[in-house]
Amino acid sequence: MAEYVKSELLAKSNKIKHGFFTRNGGTSNGIYHSLNCGTYSNDHHENILKNRSLALYTLSEKSKLIEIHQTHSNVVHIFDNQENIPDADAIVTDQKNIALSIVTADCAPVLFADEEAGLIGAAHAGWKGAFTGILENTISKMCELGATKENITAAIGPCISQAAPAALRPERPARRSFLSLRPCAPAGRRWRRGCSVRRRYQTPRT
Repeated sequence: MAEYVKSELLAKSNKIKHGFFTRNGGTSNGIYHSLNCGTYSNDHHENILKNRSLALYTLSEKSKLIEIHQTHSNVVHIFDNQENIPDADAIVTDQKNIALSIVTADCAPVLFADEEAGLIGAAHAGWKGAFTGILENTISKMCELGATKENITAAIGPCISQAAPAALRPERPARRSFLSLRPCAPAGRRWRRGCSVRRRYQTPRT
């Protein structure tokens, strides 16, 4: 069985199943060991398909697994039984027996659900997508389908944390982009202690 963890918030629902899968419980080898579900990785295609099937069947054997081609954008795809794989970094649907999938490494996977409206969403939020509004856009698309903001539950899955090594933290251009939204210090000043992109886009420790 593929290994996964749950959000305490989303786990309260008895209508919606979810999971943040780890890398354990799959069939891949080498650098992709073991539950690699990245369709666009260089892993053996048959292993990827097996891994995706394992993840799906761990949660629901009756559902159809839907994916998107992630490009670090702010584009949200509304799934309505299309067969194509669109370029997008979030996907939402009101269709029954559908499993939405995104893949992440250090970026943040964010799952959404409006149980009352029967709507779900999944977003891949790296710093570029977060800066350009991928999460806000996901909520907006859900509301277009009938969700209400007050009823939407969102959960951030395992991702890079504030305790990450300095080499994995956003570089200065990324920090400047975020701080341009709400600067912490006047232009030309050195970074003040505690003023960084990590305070504006906080992620859980993993």
